[in-house]
Amino acid sequence: MRMLDQLPCAVVVTDAGGCLLDLNAELVALVGHSRARWLGAPMNDLLPPASRIFVQTHVWPTLLRTGQVVEIQLPVKTEAGEAVPVLLNGRLGTHDGAAAYIWTLFPARERHRFEAELVAQRNRSESAVIALEASQRFTKGITDAIPGLVAYWDRALRCRFANPAYEAWFSSAPGALLGSTLQDLLGDEVFAQYRPWVEGVLAGQEQRFERELARPGGSIGHLVVHYLPDLVDGQVVGFFVHASDVTEMKATQQALQQARFALERERDRLHNLIDSTRAGTWEWNVQTGEVIVNARWAAIIGWTAEELGPVHNQFRAGLAHPDELPHTRQLLREHFAGHSDAYIADVRLRHRDGHWIWVEDRGRLVSRTPDGRPEWMFGVQIDISDRKRRDEALRRSEALLNRTGEVGGVGGWELDLATRQLSWSPQTRRIHGVPDDFLPDLESAIAFFAPQARPMMRGAFEAAISDGRRWDVEAPLIRTDGSRIVVRTVGQVELDGGRPSRLLGAVQDITEAVEHRRALQAAHQRMALAADSGGIAVFEIDLAAGRLTADSLLVRQYELPAGREHVPTDLWSLHVHPDDRAALARTVELALARQRRLEAEFRVVRSDGTHHMRVAARITRDDHGQALALVGVSWDVTAMQALSAQLARQHELMRVTLQSIGDAVITTDAAGRVSWLNPAAERMTGWASAQAQGRPMPEVFHTVHEQTREVVRDPVASCLASHRTVDLADHTLLLARSGTEVGVHGSAAPILGPQDDVLGVVLVFHDVSEQRRLRGELTHRATHDALTGLVNRTEFEARLQRALRHAQEEGSHHALLYIDLDQFKQVNDACGHAEGDRLLQQVSKLLADAIRGRDTVARLGGDEFAVILEHCSHDQAMQVAQKIRERVDQFRFVHGERRFRVGTSIGLVPIDQRWTSVAALQQAADSACYAAKEAGRNRVHAWFDSDAELQARQAQGQWSRRIERALDDTGFLLHAQRIQTWKGAQPGLRAEVLLRMDNGDGSVTLPGLFLPAAERLHLATRIDRWVLEALVLRLCALPSLAMIDRLSVNLSGRSVGDHAFHAWMADLLDRAGPAICRCIGLEITETAAVAQLADATQFIAHMRSRGVQVALEDFGGAGSSFGHLKSLPVDVLKIDGQFVVDLLEDPLDDAAVRCFVDVARVVGMTTVAEHVERDDVRLRLLELGVDAAQGNLIHRPEPLDGLLSPLMPAGA
Repeated sequence: MRMLDQLPCAVVVTDAGGCLLDLNAELVALVGHSRARWLGAPMNDLLPPASRIFVQTHVWPTLLRTGQVVEIQLPVKTEAGEAVPVLLNGRLGTHDGAAAYIWTLFPARERHRFEAELVAQRNRSESAVIALEASQRFTKGITDAIPGLVAYWDRALRCRFANPAYEAWFSSAPGALLGSTLQDLLGDEVFAQYRPWVEGVLAGQEQRFERELARPGGSIGHLVVHYLPDLVDGQVVGFFVHASDVTEMKATQQALQQARFALERERDRLHNLIDSTRAGTWEWNVQTGEVIVNARWAAIIGWTAEELGPVHNQFRAGLAHPDELPHTRQLLREHFAGHSDAYIADVRLRHRDGHWIWVEDRGRLVSRTPDGRPEWMFGVQIDISDRKRRDEALRRSEALLNRTGEVGGVGGWELDLATRQLSWSPQTRRIHGVPDDFLPDLESAIAFFAPQARPMMRGAFEAAISDGRRWDVEAPLIRTDGSRIVVRTVGQVELDGGRPSRLLGAVQDITEAVEHRRALQAAHQRMALAADSGGIAVFEIDLAAGRLTADSLLVRQYELPAGREHVPTDLWSLHVHPDDRAALARTVELALARQRRLEAEFRVVRSDGTHHMRVAARITRDDHGQALALVGVSWDVTAMQALSAQLARQHELMRVTLQSIGDAVITTDAAGRVSWLNPAAERMTGWASAQAQGRPMPEVFHTVHEQTREVVRDPVASCLASHRTVDLADHTLLLARSGTEVGVHGSAAPILGPQDDVLGVVLVFHDVSEQRRLRGELTHRATHDALTGLVNRTEFEARLQRALRHAQEEGSHHALLYIDLDQFKQVNDACGHAEGDRLLQQVSKLLADAIRGRDTVARLGGDEFAVILEHCSHDQAMQVAQKIRERVDQFRFVHGERRFRVGTSIGLVPIDQRWTSVAALQQAADSACYAAKEAGRNRVHAWFDSDAELQARQAQGQWSRRIERALDDTGFLLHAQRIQTWKGAQPGLRAEVLLRMDNGDGSVTLPGLFLPAAERLHLATRIDRWVLEALVLRLCALPSLAMIDRLSVNLSGRSVGDHAFHAWMADLLDRAGPAICRCIGLEITETAAVAQLADATQFIAHMRSRGVQVALEDFGGAGSSFGHLKSLPVDVLKIDGQFVVDLLEDPLDDAAVRCFVDVARVVGMTTVAEHVERDDVRLRLLELGVDAAQGNLIHRPEPLDGLLSPLMPAGA
């Protein structure tokens, strides 16, 4: 065993650089990790950051100077991050023949234990005479290694042992103290002070005290002394002394206390400084990624320090904007490399609520690892978002000003009259064509103007300076590139104390405006020429003078007197047709009164006949709104009127024709928007022409495919895209606005203009519903069985061929079921063929209700049926087959007073790529069906390998054993889920009782896994009995039932049809009493109730007569018939969850739930919606009138006993 590991304290051996050369097991036990982890590691790794600085600045210098340090109290860091206070001693020694430093670490809480163990070891050493010498050497080695003072005094107070530290403290030569008395060593005066402790230890009492003691050299030392009695056979024969020289520690503690006070003052000052700047602080260990932040740092990003907890640099880096990470990392690398005094960066961080904030991040590296790598980095972080926003607002303001000047072409300038310094805006420089750094003066600015404009501009400046005169002039300017422009320059003086201080002005390039003005003048001349050549006359009427100013064309239009510049307006109005004068006068009056443009059309009587004239004029008014004149134009529209009349006649002819034909007609514009419908189209679409006008075509003519219900491509859009006639697709179904459906056929043709441009589309269609119905009826008769209405063998084999082809070509998976009725012959023989046919019809409906709409059920002949399950896995097909078997098994055929039970033998075959023909597939299905019959009938046999079949039977056997064990050993558990009633106050607990199987390890099995097996194994009724008995016992144990509204239990289909169960249930409820009955509810699935309607009706009536509430569960899930509700006297309708989950996304589900609620209200039932998982769904259900809701949103299932515990008496 290593010597170090025998020591009862932690020992570390280091070199002069502080790296660990050796250590003992006590150190590993103290701080954790392994011996291999610590070998070669720096001693700093044992210490928290604060202790490292103290050891580097105080402990190591003392050790290197004096060769030892004694009783330094500081914490060490454990593997778990805990700080453990220890007493650290160190001295120079040797390790493997080389100089080394030996450190001992005494946990403060272990010090007394160590001293006791030391004394006990000495006692054992003295009692072992044979090993005395070796023991003494061992003890001497230990005591020599201990930096404390160790001695032993006998009962006569003579020294029997003193270690070198003890001798050195009293300046005695080695061995000189042996045999001397304690009084001689201390002196009479000091000995008198020590006498109480000496007498106490000789009396067998351990003594501890702390004293100052003068050394032989005169210096004062401080000792912590421990006297430990040495007992032999209960008698004190001497005592051990262990003293620690804590003189330097006291001095160090005093220095530390002073440093701590100074540090606290500095910390407070720094805290106040940081708090005043609202800065967040961070400390980052670059090597470990550890980050320490203050509360302000966390608050900047929207957190609290408690919420953040320990922070890693990955979290901090994850907050940064990705665009800034490369730049900040480069700045850090430069700082770590010593190229910058500090790290400073403005970065964006993501706030807790998701928005970005700007911070100024500053930091400095404060320490490195022994190998020179960056270690600790301290820094601050300040939220500068407001400053950034202000800077951005200022930048945008400046940019807006410059951009406004650039867009408006307006530049600004300022002349300081005291300094004669002239400043230009960027736009002013752009107007002059000078670079951005151009510095103008007044003379150079005037020199930019053309020579003829310079005297004017110089005079404007002088007049403004001398008497404050403002100017606004247009002048030519020569740009730097020599190009000539025209500018508008504006200037004004700003006074300071009544004296001009500066000139402010603006300059704008108006070259384009001047050119436009000149072009406008030319245009006016051209317009006059155009008016004359186009037959447009111009006039002006002075309203106050009643005077008309007309051009020569107007004189000709109205046969006014020629050669006169002005004529009275009365003379003009005389030429207006007498029948139109009053209307024209009213039009003029309205235009003048309503301050709007005058537009009128009237007839003029001329010598060559009557002409139609059109007039358009604007009204000029004074500042008070008084009409002064009419300025307008007049032109002859006689030819246009004749053309309009002809078009009107043609339009009327077309309108009457389209109104009369039997086909529907819709026209659209070039954008596909409806413009007109004829009466036939209005009747078929449900849209009036006026209502439909302007609407998109698909909104009015809404069509789908008759079979797939997919939206048919808009024929108008196709016609507009191709410019060709487009026929409606086959099987097009028009969905009218009223909801009616009409089979239609027709086509859409483009309406072309003179240049073959498409002006719109005309859609013509007619009703073909009756033709399709007749054709569909013929097709149905050819493909369906006349007795049952199911697909016949011919159609079935065609569909089977199609499914097989898809499986072979696409790798899809389907399934085939062959079904044979087990007791059909018995019914047929006993009741006749007519009743046998009726049985086949009832079974056919059961089969059709058990499959999806896309699947196929067929009657192959006699009592043989088949089902094709499309896109169905083997496991799903097995579930469907079992569902069919169970439904038929629960079904009872009633003939007079006789009831017949009809079973099914089902063969299941997967439709996949293994089959080469339909014949092989059918043969396999027939074989599987035969195997089901051979195995005992009323079962499903899947076509698969015998090993797999064996495994299935083994799994079923395992469930059988588990269910039997649970029934015998109370291995079932009752959970419950609350049902929330919305209307009125809920009187008490209302919940559905749920069954779970205890797995024995704290987990449970849900009923979806074991109930199907229980049904197959005929154990479902036993489970129902167990649940009901357990519930009744719990209700009977309650002191009061006042807080129980209703606890509902699910019943299996077998129990509903089992008369023995009915009798047992009645007896249980009669024994429980009416009060218990009123607290119990039963839930029966719609499928089970309908399959055995007579039994279910009788059973429900008996239960309700005893006060038990009955609910019809999963209503709507199996293709409900509301007619069943007339026969089933239930209290509650529980709406199947499949209509609730997608209620907001599927309008059909919404309509179905509304329908269920209305029907339930009519028959006097309340409604409960299952599987309510979302709050928006809950609110919609409330709007629809549903009475109550159940689901994880309302309450997650929990043990029933937990729900009932508040109602139980204390201690129950």
